[in-house]
Amino acid sequence: MLQISKFKLIDQGRGGIEIEGRESMVMQGGYAVIDKIKRERRLMLAPDVIAKIQELKYFFFNLTAHWLPPFNKYYDVQNHRLAEIELDENGKMKQGQSMLRNLWSITDITGISYKNGGFVITGKINSIEGKCVVINTPFITEGDDVGFFSDVIDKIDECIKLIIEYLDRKELPAYDPKAVLSADELKDEDISNLSKKVVDKLIDKGLIVLVNDNEDNYPKLPFNGTTVHESGSIDGENIPHAEEVDGDIELTPEMIAEAEAKDKAMRDQINAKAEPFGKGEAIADEFPVADGEYRGTSPESPSDLEMHEYSDQVSDEQPDDMKFD
Repeated sequence: MLQISKFKLIDQGRGGIEIEGRESMVMQGGYAVIDKIKRERRLMLAPDVIAKIQELKYFFFNLTAHWLPPFNKYYDVQNHRLAEIELDENGKMKQGQSMLRNLWSITDITGISYKNGGFVITGKINSIEGKCVVINTPFITEGDDVGFFSDVIDKIDECIKLIIEYLDRKELPAYDPKAVLSADELKDEDISNLSKKVVDKLIDKGLIVLVNDNEDNYPKLPFNGTTVHESGSIDGENIPHAEEVDGDIELTPEMIAEAEAKDKAMRDQINAKAEPFGKGEAIADEFPVADGEYRGTSPESPSDLEMHEYSDQVSDEQPDDMKFD
């Protein structure tokens, strides 16, 4: 069983998700083993999962002092969604609703930390020139004066349940091209180019894309290194065909001797004893003696060899990082 205590969206969920938590497994004999895990899934989250996580914006704005009293009129707390647009007598959106929708559009919930009876919501607000401000809410527990604490916990539980289902699923979710392409890219009227853009985007996100080659209007993937021939042989074109010879072939003693010699050479090569460390070289060849140097002989007396013996005793003066308690 997987229990998630923290998750972080990658590229607003379009690039996948990172999670931390615990995973329990029942062993033989009824014992349970609990592993601390940290996992990254480089697969785009389904739109319904991303939308459910973004419903936490309401609580995020309240906990970071971004929620203004006029906003209450333009948000459906029961269904956790923005209210329908209201226009004034001049046909313009009311200022409070315009402010809320603008704040909503430039903010993304990017992660949750959920443990020890409390939570932290992390969000990102677009600022100027494409720069963002990342804000964490305080660590909120039931003891804090927050009237919607239980609602936040329920919403986080819903998000985590969807994430676990996403991690456990065995099939890829369906994707809308609008979810992966920008407005400018969607202006391309060539269906072949548009399809290729979608495929490229999904491959960048870590997806495995299967393409039906029979559809002429769908671009082929650039995986053309291997060819499967109609004969069923791999690289069959590289295998020379045997020459057809009419009648029986008469073998001469020379032909037989040549074949036996080739067979022996092949067997000797296959059965040769390999030297695992290669052929050794004389030390003088690898490290030649330079002028003025002297290279003596190896020590042969017991007293000389004693200097090269290793002690079984562990020194008390070893560095701290080498000692074991």
